[in-house]
Amino acid sequence: MNKENLQTAKIKGLEEELALKTRELEIEAALERVRVITMAMKTSEEIGKIIYHLFSELKNLGVMHHLAQIITDFELNKDWFNTWYASDEKEYAHFLRYNFFDHPFNEKWKNALKNGISFYEVYYSKKEKDAWFDGLFQGSDLSFVSEERKKMVYQTPGLTRIVSLDKNSSISLMKYNNDAFSAEDKNIVVRFGTLFEQSYTRFLDLKKAEEQAREAQIEVALERVRSRSLAMHKSEELQEVITTVLYQLNELGIAMDSVTMNLLSQEKQEFMVWLASKNYEYSEGFRIPFGLKSVIARDFENFLSAETDHFIQEYSKEEKDDYYQELFEYSDFRHIPQARKDFLMSLVGRFGASGTVGKY
Repeated sequence: MNKENLQTAKIKGLEEELALKTRELEIEAALERVRVITMAMKTSEEIGKIIYHLFSELKNLGVMHHLAQIITDFELNKDWFNTWYASDEKEYAHFLRYNFFDHPFNEKWKNALKNGISFYEVYYSKKEKDAWFDGLFQGSDLSFVSEERKKMVYQTPGLTRIVSLDKNSSISLMKYNNDAFSAEDKNIVVRFGTLFEQSYTRFLDLKKAEEQAREAQIEVALERVRSRSLAMHKSEELQEVITTVLYQLNELGIAMDSVTMNLLSQEKQEFMVWLASKNYEYSEGFRIPFGLKSVIARDFENFLSAETDHFIQEYSKEEKDDYYQELFEYSDFRHIPQARKDFLMSLVGRFGASGTVGKY
């Protein structure tokens, strides 16, 4: 090889090396942009934003695919997982609870999970691809997929899927044909999968710490109510106990306008109510008879008499007004000041009620 050829080969080698380094910088920059987003994740709902950015970054890197997927909340003995999809049809991602059905697509996933396989690529014929989409459209909520998109999917000749599988999360790309992903494509997907796994694991750790802190807050609130209850010497002090309950619920961020404690008479003909409100102080309990006709009164009586241990319901303003009118006429609520009655009747919007029953 003469001197000129050697020089040409050297230049070509330097150009190839430069191209490789430039490509690596492009990949690292894309990874960093996704890393910034994933590290800021506070709730699992944000995964939808992450998968769309992931989809876009992979497209910009030239990793051609039609569908990107992030999978979480999977276990070997579960017949479902949570997943987020992003496609070139929409500029956002969709959440889906994916339920398994009989198809090689799902068997391949289960086998990988069972045997600790961290990466695989698989091809499906048009018939297999169509059968998978049949099961997907029938067994999951894919109402966000347009009829035009469905038609396009069924017209495609096949499906190629690559999956990067980690302990807590998985990233998958799909193409609606049987063209193989390149070695570089696969390497990039694995790197993005590793990145998301690190961030998602951090998110799970933070979530666990927040849940533990929340549990500690709840225990403190319960202890304060417990202490006030144990210090009670007469039934009149139940008013102070229920006031403590309301305050502690609001301290926990559970927005309540009022809280009641209800004691059912042995004859089940009436019940005593102790009431605490954020904007009014009640000094004593109220007797409310059974047999009132309003919707809320009947629902509440059924709840107190039934075996169920909890109750959650929402009512219209008209139903709320009917209930209060009965209370003002037939129960001890008739004695509260007229200004308070007017205030309660003036409240607009939906009226929410919830409760739990304890035996004594």
